[in-house]
This record gives sequence, structure tokens and C-alpha cells, in this order.
Amino acid sequence: MPSRAEHSPAPGRTKVTFTTRGSSILAAAIAAGLGSFALGETDLLRVAIIILLVCLGTWLIARLLPTQVDAVQSPHPAEATIGSPVTLRVATRIRRALLPGTVVCHDRTSTHLARAGHLAVVGDRARDGITLTFRTQPTARGAHVAGPLEVTLRDPLGLVTTRVVADHHATVLGLPRWYDVHPAWLRISGSMPLYDEPALEGGMDGEPDVGLREHRPEDGLRRIHWRSTARVGRLMARLDEPEADRTAVIAFESRARLHRGGSFETTLEVAASLGMALLRAGWNLRLIDSDGERHPTGRSWDTGSLLRFFALASTTGGDREPQLPSSQGPVLLITTAPPERGNAGATRIIAIAAPGRTPVHQPQISYVGGAASVADMLASPPRTEAAV
Repeated sequence: MPSRAEHSPAPGRTKVTFTTRGSSILAAAIAAGLGSFALGETDLLRVAIIILLVCLGTWLIARLLPTQVDAVQSPHPAEATIGSPVTLRVATRIRRALLPGTVVCHDRTSTHLARAGHLAVVGDRARDGITLTFRTQPTARGAHVAGPLEVTLRDPLGLVTTRVVADHHATVLGLPRWYDVHPAWLRISGSMPLYDEPALEGGMDGEPDVGLREHRPEDGLRRIHWRSTARVGRLMARLDEPEADRTAVIAFESRARLHRGGSFETTLEVAASLGMALLRAGWNLRLIDSDGERHPTGRSWDTGSLLRFFALASTTGGDREPQLPSSQGPVLLITTAPPERGNAGATRIIAIAAPGRTPVHQPQISYVGGAASVADMLASPPRTEAAV
């Protein structure tokens, strides 16, 4: 069955059509006119002509009356994570010499926005200005169109429908999902302590440059990290030598031939989650895919530019794997095809688990995906023994 959009005019245009009632009456008038010739009834012919003139006159008046629709869409916020609510306000004013008793407003939205808004108002109120407000949400990554507004008018007899589409629309950017990650995923540069005790994890909050170890007699009292000592129950000393390089590298596989089903979306969710964690921990970031290094619009990546990049990212048709640069900081490779012997340039390889694929058992490789959700996998320490 044709969709509403297929019956609607293009933005900025007007379309006038007969309603079901109008089409039926018009068909009846034509049938009556033909029947009058067969029966020789001139009165029936006069009735048919009058009905036909009423239908055609109504259509002609609706076609000649200029109708102007001013509508401005305002999404709040204009960028939202998949599944997050967005409030869309549509300020509308309709100008026409003869407005009918009821005006129906319908906001046309793209297929990846959850719902559209509808509003029926009296004609006088539409002339003075109305605001259509409804809530929607992006259901996929990317730039989604909200609008334009379509206004439907009917004549008092219900014979003709006039549809007018405004020429303004707004864009809602669907950001990828990202999740908080366990600190163990970031213990790859040597700057973070190699303890798995939950009590000690809290002692590192807000201090990404501070490493910890057990206190030694030669450390003295000044190097005691009192908060971690209280949490762990034994004396802990801080290692507060500054890092020589605070740049981390995230490389991810973007070749289309290596992705199946939702593996590319999973790859982006993992990359976005790790990138957000590194940025929040004070790292500078370099981003690399199969086509090479990607650069932010500003001087360096921040949380906003990172999510906007992943929102519009797509697979590539190249045939090269991501080229990993040499770096003193962590280098993360996210791929669907982990190498047999690891990769000397990567500090950690994060493999997107695929059904039926045998995992490569190496300490350097961690697996994400499979039966467990990305959120659950990243909330726990990385596993290297097998895909779950």
C-alpha cells in the first residue's frame, strides 16, 4: 500500500485531489449524465451537470486559492544517542483567504525517527500561529530528517483535499551507543596500576596520571596514597612521574567485506566507548580506520567530535587493514579478523566475536560480542580465553 509520503507533494508545493466522497459524487454525476442519454431524461442530465459543476468548481477554487505554510522545526537536543528522547517543536503559521473549519498538521519525519506528530486545530487558530510539539527518538546512527510539515485542508462539503508541504526541515543526528568501560581495559600503557581489587579501583578515580604500588620503607610518608590505603587496608605509594606521551591510538576495521550483520555497529560501539574512556582519563586521541587516519574538525578530538564522527561513519571498499603507527601510549586495534600471531603494533587487539568463528587464544586478544551485550562485556575486565 502506498505510504503517505508517496501521496504528498514535494516540499514547497501544493496538491489538490478529490476525497473519497468527492470522487464518488463525481462518478455518480458522470453515470447519471450517461444514463440520461440512454433514458431520454433531460431533468436527470441537468442534475448531473449541476453536480459536475459543483465538484469541478470546488476543485478549481481550492487550486486557485494560494496557501502559504510557514513552519520551522526546532529539535531539542539536535544530537542524541540512539534511543534517547528528542523533543521536536514545530512553529507553524498558515495563510489562506478562506480557511476551513479544521486544519490537520502532520510532521513528516524520516524512517529512523521513532514517531511523527499530528495536530488538528480550528482554522482561525492556525492563522494566528500554532506550535506542534511531540517527542521522538533516533533508532539508528546518522543524520535523520525531521519534517517538513504537511498541512491538510478540506472544503466545507468534503469534496476536495488540499495538501501543502512547507519547505523547512531540521536534522537530528543519531549518535552511536557507548558504554562505561572497566578500568582494566585501559591498563595497557603501564601508567595505570595492575591490580584487580575493586577497593583499589576507587582510589584511582580522577587521577589518571597516578600509578600505585605497595609502600616501601624508602618511600617515606609523603608518597603514601591515603585514599587507596584506606580502601585496600595496607599502605600504598603513588607513582607520580609524568607520562612522556599522553596520546592513545584507536584503530578499527572498516572494510565492508569483513563485516557481517551488525558487526560494524558493534565495532563502532566498542570504539566509541573506549575513545570516550580514554578522553575522560586525560589522553589525547588518534583515530585510524582502513582508509587511514581520521582528523577532527578542531585541533584535537573531544567527546563531542568523536561521537559525531562515529555517528556518520560508514564501511569502506578498500582492501587494506588499518595501519598502526608507533606510539608510546596505548594502541587499540578493533577488528573482526584477529591475526593468527597478533600484531606487534597493537597493545591490545579487541576482536568482535562472530558466530561459528573459532577464537584465537592469545593474551593480546580480547573478545567482545557473541551472546553477551557490548555493555556487559565492557563493564567487566577483558577476557582473552574465549568469546562468550
